[in-house]
Parts: sequence; C-alpha cells; structure tokens
Amino acid sequence: MISEGAVAHSVISSGRSYYEWAEDQLGYMYAYLPVMFPEVKAVTYFNFSRAQAGRSNMDFVYDLGENPYTDGGYRRLAASPRFLGRVDPAADPVDFTYRLHEDASLPEGRQSVSVYARLPDGSAPFAVALYHGGQRLGISFEMPWEMEITVPAGAAAEPLRLVAYDKKGQPAASRRLVAGGQDS
Repeated sequence: MISEGAVAHSVISSGRSYYEWAEDQLGYMYAYLPVMFPEVKAVTYFNFSRAQAGRSNMDFVYDLGENPYTDGGYRRLAASPRFLGRVDPAADPVDFTYRLHEDASLPEGRQSVSVYARLPDGSAPFAVALYHGGQRLGISFEMPWEMEITVPAGAAAEPLRLVAYDKKGQPAASRRLVAGGQDS
C-alpha cells in the first residue's frame, strides 16, 4: 500500500488551475502503478482542500472533489480490478505478469498489451495504437492504454510500430518494437 499520494491541481497564489495536467498525472499514478508494480494493491489519496490549504498557509490544492473531471478520473482509475476492493486476508492476489518490451519481444499470438507513453512535451497522449505494417493491431483511448492484440505469425520480419496521438488526433510520437518469436 502507498499512503498519501496526491496530485495538486490548483495554485492559490496565482489563481491558476491545472486540471488537464492533474488528470494526466492521476492516470500515470493510478493506471500504471498497479501495472508496473502488481504487488501494490492500494493507494490512499491525500485529499487537501482549498479551505484546508488556506488555513495552513499552503499554496496547492489537491482535493479531487473540487473538479468533476479529476474526481471522475480518480474514481474510474481507483476502481481498477488490480487494486483491492476491500481488505480481506483471504483475498486471492491478482494474477498478472509484466514484461518490459526492451527485455522481451512481443510473442506471436493473442495477448494483452499495456503501453506506457508520453508525448515529447511530457503530456499524456489522447490515444495509443499498435501497428504491424499497415495493419492496426489495437488502439486504446485511456491509460494504461491496454489493448488486446494478435501479433501475426512471421511478425519478426517487420517490426511493430507504436504510435501516440495528440489531443487533435494527430500522430505525435512513434517507436518501433521487436515482435515475433515464441512465447516465453
């Protein structure tokens, strides 16, 4: 369990709000943490309101309830089956294996793929797609950009291509991935 993780979304002294940035950061924290570290089963959010910040002479607001977008994103992400729904010593752990693509090629056949992606400016993509040649194998529109794909037989002859799209739906970044071979 990780306690008191949070993302500030407003700065009191400047009066500025960073809701879009905060939504992206919540996604990276709550979508990727259980994927990359499957032993983590709970994260307690540090929900510090504007009123609490003012009383404590703090400048940052963390309260998700002050914005419906960050609050809704948090609720969706925290409901992941990778987190515990309740504390129960008899609960079965989530059966999940994570392999970095740098360490292993994507084997031929049907599989679930989760992609960690950021655009060159550091922001989160609008969507991420995986291609083999001209064929799109899968696309996802929300973190952790999971998709069910089938890597075709003989894919090792032509690399896979991961494409991250910006909020206008335009390709903003791409990367080649190793494909093919036998499942290990």
